[in-house]
Amino acid sequence: METGVNYGQLYQQLKQEAGLEIDYAKLTVTEKLVKILSAIAILLILLFVASSLLVIISLSAIHSLESLLNGNIWAAAGIVLGALLLLFGILWSYRKQLIVNPISRYFSKLILDAPSQQ
Repeated sequence: METGVNYGQLYQQLKQEAGLEIDYAKLTVTEKLVKILSAIAILLILLFVASSLLVIISLSAIHSLESLLNGNIWAAAGIVLGALLLLFGILWSYRKQLIVNPISRYFSKLILDAPSQQ
C-alpha cells in the first residue's frame, strides 16, 4: 500500500488554483473599474445637463423679471445673481451631506463589499 504523496500533481493543482484566483481578481478589478468609470461618465453628463438648464432658467428668469421691473435688465440680472449666489452658498454649506458622504459611501460599498459567491 502506497502512502506517498505525489508532489508533482499537488504542485500542478496549486498552480492551477493560483491561476484561477488571479483570473478572478482580474475580473473583479475590471468590474469595479467599469462601475467607477461609468459612474464618472454619468456624473459628467448630468453636470453638463444641469449647468445648461441653469443657464437657460437664469436667462428666462432675467427676461421675466425685466418685464416686471419696467425694462431694467440690470436689476433683473442682479436679482437672479443674488438668488444663484444664495443657492450656491446653501449647496456649499451642505456639500459634505449632499456630495462627499454619498460619493464616499458609493466607493466604499463598491470596494469593500465582498462579491457574492454562487
